Amino acid sequence: MILKMRLNRSLKKLKKEFDINKNNSKPMKKLLFPIICVAVFTIGCGNEEKTVNEKTEDAKEQRSIKQSTLEELGASIILALKANDSTLLSDLLPEKEDVEQLMIVYAGGENEKKNIVDASEENTDKIRDNTYKAFSKIREKGNKTGIKWEEVIFSNAEYTTKKENNIETTDLKIFFSFKDKKYTIHIAECIKTKRGWLIFDKPQWSKINPL
Repeated sequence: MILKMRLNRSLKKLKKEFDINKNNSKPMKKLLFPIICVAVFTIGCGNEEKTVNEKTEDAKEQRSIKQSTLEELGASIILALKANDSTLLSDLLPEKEDVEQLMIVYAGGENEKKNIVDASEENTDKIRDNTYKAFSKIREKGNKTGIKWEEVIFSNAEYTTKKENNIETTDLKIFFSFKDKKYTIHIAECIKTKRGWLIFDKPQWSKINPL
């Protein structure tokens, strides 16, 4: 839209000068060339900017974090480990607002709900801190085992969901492979929220399995 407005202003100026100089072709030629150059340059810059934006969106998509299913949650955790970027876990961790929304449907007493909400900010902060620390420990454990994290492959996730007091929860086992071995990360509690499945307990290195 901005490029179109700039081009329209240039064309209006061109028409005005043409009306003034319609009986004199030489000044008109001198004016026409720089205006066309400016218009072409402006459009070209706009196309270049669009290309840069498209590349940025592509990069974001390649590192996208999803958690609408437990398989996606498991794959997203492995993606963060591969990239050695714990900040990618941020969208997989609960916030106070998530707990507040859960308490709307939670089939518990009002006093219990209030106590849970009142403690939610402190508890979600602890979950985040513990998860980030666990991330570093898992990476370190893998390094000692000889894993090259950038080469690991997400295999699958195992879980059995249950619904209690209108809240859907599960423990989650995440399997990934490196060369001829399969490894497991265990999360004792994940809870389904409006944002999808979130981590409510720190991930832990579990065991090594032969393929």
